[in-house]
Amino acid sequence: MTTIQTDATSHGKDSHGLRIRLVYRDGAGSIHFDWPADQISDALADEKGTLWVDLEDSQPDSAGHSEAEDLLSNVFHFHPLAIEDAIQDTHIPKVDDWGHYLYLVFHTLDFDPDTDQVRLHELDLFLGANYL
Repeated sequence: MTTIQTDATSHGKDSHGLRIRLVYRDGAGSIHFDWPADQISDALADEKGTLWVDLEDSQPDSAGHSEAEDLLSNVFHFHPLAIEDAIQDTHIPKVDDWGHYLYLVFHTLDFDPDTDQVRLHELDLFLGANYL
């Protein structure tokens, strides 16, 4: 049975323009909104659990890049080239197979009604056995 923990009050860690939101469904089926960033390794060790990590940098070229790089490198142990691609816009949709995870780049479109311009947004994903 899945239960949902709803007593969390924060909506993600926000520093230097980098917003980190974590949702963790543990192996028993309980969902934990606003999972603490310092417990990501615990969630990754739970092979039956699923961890959703959302990194949003509201200020491109901000100091948040180093925090994101640290998380991607030291916690998830992603390849440096995959991290570099994730930090910088690549402008090319792609799928890279790094063995234990996939790195995917998607593009979405939206329309700015004030300027009549079409905007392109990049979405970078790391997909592993128990995380996205």
